[in-house]
Amino acid sequence: DMKRRRGDYYLCPDVVLAAGQKYVDLWKDRTKCEITGYVRFEQYIALSKLSKEGLRKKYNLDNSKRIVFFPAFGPLMFSDTNGGEYIDATDELNEVTQALVEIAKNKNTCVVIKPHPYSHRYYGKVKKGSVTLKRSDDLLRKYWLRDSDGIMVLKQSRFDSCTLKEMLHLADLVVACGVSTTILEALLLKKPTINILPGRANIACNKYDVESSVQTVIISKELVELAKCDVPILDSSDVITKYMGPVDGGFCERVCEVIKSNV
Repeated sequence: DMKRRRGDYYLCPDVVLAAGQKYVDLWKDRTKCEITGYVRFEQYIALSKLSKEGLRKKYNLDNSKRIVFFPAFGPLMFSDTNGGEYIDATDELNEVTQALVEIAKNKNTCVVIKPHPYSHRYYGKVKKGSVTLKRSDDLLRKYWLRDSDGIMVLKQSRFDSCTLKEMLHLADLVVACGVSTTILEALLLKKPTINILPGRANIACNKYDVESSVQTVIISKELVELAKCDVPILDSSDVITKYMGPVDGGFCERVCEVIKSNV
């Protein structure tokens, strides 16, 4: 909605190269669109060649333990209140973390958490008055600062997309929030996935429309109970087509063809 954008001008391109149909729909009646897929997703094609045993060794993970992977959502969420603003999502993040702490009490389970790239705003020094001012009750910060039995926080790799891909490949169960692109990547890899939508994450302006293609829970108690079960892999082909477009190794060729045909 351009009324929410600050400033008097915005760029309306002649052609938009969109990942999938969802993004084409955003430009409906505004300009020409072509679906090309997206290079980020095509990188997962090579993951099947990686050794899970080698990855467990790399991350010092016990071969006998089930790995539950949580790619954490960021410290801020968008809200459509007051014409659109970002709100502190610590309460929502804490609720998921508390559930993961319960799940990690199972001695045969290891919970691996990858903080969102911008979570350092909680754990480092921030300017007084910043919207991302750190809070003392942030549970993820506690596990960031010290190791704990059953929970591993990947502190050194916030901006490392390779780590994310490797952990998604390695995971036996992915717990992800429908506000994050990583839930789409888990579906692309056909991983047993639980979609957790606590509090203000569960509003239309935040989340991907994946609830018909992945087990979805709203509160932490439901997450703890579902994680004890064998979570089925549901058909997510419609979601992948909608948001990711074709994932077949042909992204670069399609981009080049669209550019040549529109120059």
